[in-house]
Amino acid sequence: MYITASNFREFLSFYPIVSLLIGTNIVAFILTTAPIFPNQLIFEKTAGIHIYLADGELWRLITPIFIHLHFSHLLFNMIALFLFGPALESFVGKGKFLVLFLGSGIFANGITFILAPPAFVHVGASGAIFGIIGSLLILTKTRIIPRIEFKYMLMITSCAVLYSILQKEVNIYAHIGGLIGGLLFSHFLYLNKES
Repeated sequence: MYITASNFREFLSFYPIVSLLIGTNIVAFILTTAPIFPNQLIFEKTAGIHIYLADGELWRLITPIFIHLHFSHLLFNMIALFLFGPALESFVGKGKFLVLFLGSGIFANGITFILAPPAFVHVGASGAIFGIIGSLLILTKTRIIPRIEFKYMLMITSCAVLYSILQKEVNIYAHIGGLIGGLLFSHFLYLNKES
């Protein structure tokens, strides 16, 4: 969508947080799938399992952001992070981008905990990805990020929400929660940028 790097080394240099997040998700996926690690134990300790979250295991609001069920789940989310993350990281900066990503993911997991059934189990970075999309939506609408057309972001957002509604396997609570979280966090981050 907006990537100025012409090679892998430049990408790492220009977008260090996007690169770090992609790398962290890949490492976490290897830890939960490669047979040399205690996969089931790692998954059980990091997944968004509401029964344990209700018992005070609050890290489960964060850790599911980095856990994926299968390769296509990881691939889809990392492609989205690769496509949408650089534009936002280059605008708000490394620290604020990380806050927005994690904040949107935590907000999405919190919404999931509130609205989903007590036995619900969830993983994936999609809530945080939807936070990035929500942030880009509001920042292009207000022309704060003028290099991306609002109509394209609106079309992307609409397709992503429609996909969330039509697909039974996705966590719609996290997708909508992340989108709302991204809208809220982007407003906060933009005001801080201006002050």
